[in-house]
Amino acid sequence: MGQVIQMLPHSRMTVCVTFNGSGENEVIVEDLPTGEPVFRASSRNDPATESRVWQAVNDSDRPRAYRILARRKDARVDPAHPWVNNADRLLFGNHVARVIGYENDGDEAFNDAVATVVWH
Repeated sequence: MGQVIQMLPHSRMTVCVTFNGSGENEVIVEDLPTGEPVFRASSRNDPATESRVWQAVNDSDRPRAYRILARRKDARVDPAHPWVNNADRLLFGNHVARVIGYENDGDEAFNDAVATVVWH
């Protein structure tokens, strides 16, 4: 569940999130190994008031690991409906960027939520 990404020592990372799916979607970045969320972007909130971009700085001498995952509710903004994890697929990856697509409606386009990760 989710894609694990690593930050090298003394590096920066930016995660940009976009949404194209139906229902309520969110992308979460979790710290590993704690599993604590460090960033969350939701399709229900206005991108003008809630950031869909997150930056991390690793000033340490050790690598850091994160998991990026997406989940959805099939009924938009209904607290009674449970969260369901989205399938994910690595759409593009090289040594400086990774694009992760998430699927929630079965069309296999993996564009319902997209997280673009850039290391710099």
